[in-house]
Amino acid sequence: MKLDKLTIKSQELLQAAHDIAQKYGNQAIEPIHLLKALTEDDQGVGLSILKKIGARVDVLKRDIQTSVDNLVKVSGPRLKK
Repeated sequence: MKLDKLTIKSQELLQAAHDIAQKYGNQAIEPIHLLKALTEDDQGVGLSILKKIGARVDVLKRDIQTSVDNLVKVSGPRLKK
């Protein structure tokens, strides 16, 4: 995939999903990471669309968080700096 061919917003979304996966110790970026990143962007089009269609965003965010929390986490010895 050539990331430079994506729009800036798409690149930002992928970076945010990557950051979320890392934060939660997940080995790979999953669709739920993308959805979490999409719903965390208060000025993004995704959240706006969800609100316009009447989605209960607060419930959706809670369910997304639960799903992210339940993903398999990778752990191991930490490297000394």
